[in-house]
Amino acid sequence: MSLIGFLLAAVLLSVVLIPLFMLFQSSRQTTSNSINSILASQLITTQIEKLKAMPFRKLERYIVNPTRPVLPDGQPDIPDIIGGPFESDPETPDIVEEGLFRSGGIVFDRLTYIAYFPHPNPDPGSTDFFRQRQRIRIRVLVRWNEPGAGNIVQDRKLAMSSIVQNENYHPKPTLGPRF
Repeated sequence: MSLIGFLLAAVLLSVVLIPLFMLFQSSRQTTSNSINSILASQLITTQIEKLKAMPFRKLERYIVNPTRPVLPDGQPDIPDIIGGPFESDPETPDIVEEGLFRSGGIVFDRLTYIAYFPHPNPDPGSTDFFRQRQRIRIRVLVRWNEPGAGNIVQDRKLAMSSIVQNENYHPKPTLGPRF
């Protein structure tokens, strides 16, 4: 009788403990994934804020002449005058930082895309070509691989964007159509 009681108790205990241990594993995985997402958002935010702090003409250098390096502070920065096209299709990153950050065996890559907004390739024949070049979209993408359910590696990505306007551009107000 005691052997049957012992086996019954062991079965009941395993029915209760196995899901409890699985819950701990799931909780650990979710916490790890959350930490990776927070790290990715911090990498994005720091890049966006660094680029937003740059003078507009220095930021525009990434678009207008990407082969010419951005000049250090204190040196005159005269943007090249060209008519584009400024962006390729599909869009390619202007700043690539592979293996930028490592945490717990996870490697983070950061790709930064800088383009005029709302048209990445303003038409030089347009009367408002100059106006179309006064806003820039900064889009930062962070990618990493992390183990998922069953230790299957999952590709993860997080992206954010921001718009920067030329601080020296102050258009005169225009009167709209009169009715």
